[in-house]
Amino acid sequence: MPTVAARGAAEAGRPQRARAAGLFLLVLSLLSVPAQAAAAAWLVIASTSPGVPVGTLVADPSTLALEEGASVTLLAEDGRLLTRLAQASRVESSLRVPAVATGVAAAIGALLAAGEGGARIGAVRGAGLSGGPAGGVCASSTTGLDRLARAGCREEVAQRLAGMLADELPLVLRIYAADREGFRYRYGEAIDLHAVATFEADLRCWMEQAGVVEPLLPRAGLPAPRLRPSRPHRLFGGEGPRPVATPPPGRSRIRCFAVHPADRPRVEEILAAHDDPGAGLAALSRAVPGRGLRAAADEIALEVAGPAGAGDNVRKTRETDE
Repeated sequence: MPTVAARGAAEAGRPQRARAAGLFLLVLSLLSVPAQAAAAAWLVIASTSPGVPVGTLVADPSTLALEEGASVTLLAEDGRLLTRLAQASRVESSLRVPAVATGVAAAIGALLAAGEGGARIGAVRGAGLSGGPAGGVCASSTTGLDRLARAGCREEVAQRLAGMLADELPLVLRIYAADREGFRYRYGEAIDLHAVATFEADLRCWMEQAGVVEPLLPRAGLPAPRLRPSRPHRLFGGEGPRPVATPPPGRSRIRCFAVHPADRPRVEEILAAHDDPGAGLAALSRAVPGRGLRAAADEIALEVAGPAGAGDNVRKTRETDE
């Protein structure tokens, strides 16, 4: 597919009719080839990929390597908002130009001006691309966006922009294994799972095994874990030990929901109407796509494969709700 520049060159040699359609073709090209659209720099403002943290400056979004199921949302200097999702061994992209983004995206240019060498993937925090930490300027919640950008506070600028554009960002939850590609375990291996959402949310999880559904999170007597935007959270963290794969072998499903704190009362009302955990889970699953709930869900299939043996192959068994 031709790039914006290639399309422009092709149009230049056509008669008057092509010139009249120039604006339409420019808009069409921006929407159809987001990975190749020209931009001076893009800033990652939301991410479910531990390898691409919020605050990363990118010259070419198509070069980002994303893990299966991971997504990133980037903001360009000119206000374009690009989301890339790695799923089923391919990367899908969607590009939008929300009006609210055009005024705040100028902060990205200020980030570049604070550093040296132009846009590239680099360290998240610091006074520009090659400088040191900006200290209290970045840490203060009262520092204005312009000053944060001039000081090179990438992560803080990205977080501030994500907050300003919250209504434009997709609500995404991702569950992933921190130490492997899939969710296949041998006896004795610790099950270390992480959750990351693109928005502030309370986390609730259930496990289904052999037709029986049991609540997994929150733990009895404790509040639901609070997810911070784009920050990984260990499912089985805290003082308790991490679970370990034990006999018998088999598969179980873990289904999690990230729910915006403002919608917590509605979720509690849904769950309280059902004594059976499975019925409550089913009711919540039906409610999340509608009813105006600000929520996202993800599900994994976890396999306990028996004793450790030679020739084990990691298999991906991921199922992600869009």
